[in-house]
Amino acid sequence: MLFALTTRGDAPRGLAKLNRNGVPSRAILLGTLFGYGTVVMSYVSPDTVFAFLVNSYGTVAIFVYLLIAVSQLRLRSRLEKEDPARLGVRMWAYPYLTYLAIAGMLGVLLAMAFIPNSEHRSCSA
Repeated sequence: MLFALTTRGDAPRGLAKLNRNGVPSRAILLGTLFGYGTVVMSYVSPDTVFAFLVNSYGTVAIFVYLLIAVSQLRLRSRLEKEDPARLGVRMWAYPYLTYLAIAGMLGVLLAMAFIPNSEHRSCSA
């Protein structure tokens, strides 16, 4: 993955260097070291690492959907002006439903920022 990112200019060029066998050994070594680091962290503090991963993924996913909704507003209005015949599927309640979705996602992100993390409690039977 790191090697592929270097070909697009999204990672440092030094990771694109191949060894004499044509293997991106620097990229593989860095990725492997990162993997080992995460394994060590999961043993040192398993509850913290798991909570961080779950929370960070959720935040990123909501943010991506938020950007998709904003893009839909901007691109659809442009398409309606330039070539309305290309709109094959019409969304009902447009643009109000999109604004409602954006408000909901912003509300979730805001709640995530201010509601304290709930502690993981195990149940004993």
